Parts: sequence; C-alpha cells; structure tokens
Amino acid sequence: MNDKKPQGGENPCQGCVMCCQYISVEIPRPDNAEDLDIAIWYLCHGHKIFVDADGWYLQVDRDCLNLKDGACDIYQTRPQVCRDYDISDCEKHNPNAYWRIFTAAKELADFIKDNPDCVVKNPNEK
Repeated sequence: MNDKKPQGGENPCQGCVMCCQYISVEIPRPDNAEDLDIAIWYLCHGHKIFVDADGWYLQVDRDCLNLKDGACDIYQTRPQVCRDYDISDCEKHNPNAYWRIFTAAKELADFIKDNPDCVVKNPNEK
C-alpha cells in the first residue's frame, strides 16, 4: 500500500491485502553450488522463491499482524517499507511482475538442469 494517488481517483489497493500476506528478502542468484543448496533448502521448508527484474527473492508467507478485517489497522503510521511499495511491483496489477516463481525444490533443480546456461540468470535482470 502506498501514498501515491492513482489516476482517476480510485484506490487500486482497495480490498486487496496481497502485499500484506508475505515478506520477501533478496537472496543471491544461485549461480554456484552453495547458493543453489541454500535456495533448495528454503524451498524444502515450504517457502517460495521468485525472480523479477531486480533479482532473486525468498518469499515467506505470513500475514502482517496489523491486518484487521481485510485492512491495515495502522495505515496512518505503517512502516516506511509499506509506504514505499510501488503497485507496479504488485502481482495483482502487473501479471508480469515475476519472471519466474519456484515453489518446490524439484522445480528449481529441474529448471537448472533444463537451462544450464541460464544458471540461473533472469534475461530481464538489470
């Protein structure tokens, strides 16, 4: 959720809490055995890894404790990271927000096996 005024006076986040239901932390692109092993370990623990134009991220699904009745209970004093969130990164408003998302270790391992030259660089990565 952010303070940017959407065009047309509508709030594009109204009724949506997708970005309030997980946190993401940037991780190294798994271009060596150690980083790949760590990425697989994350996936084995039920987390997701997504790749976008900015890099690789661990996604930990967990609702914000300030979500009340489908809205932010501390909206006026929410953390800066919430204020800075850009809806162009939102998977609801931008279906191409992610280049790839991995939900299982086998999925990542198979992808790397099938794309050894990619190891594992997003062609859109900055």
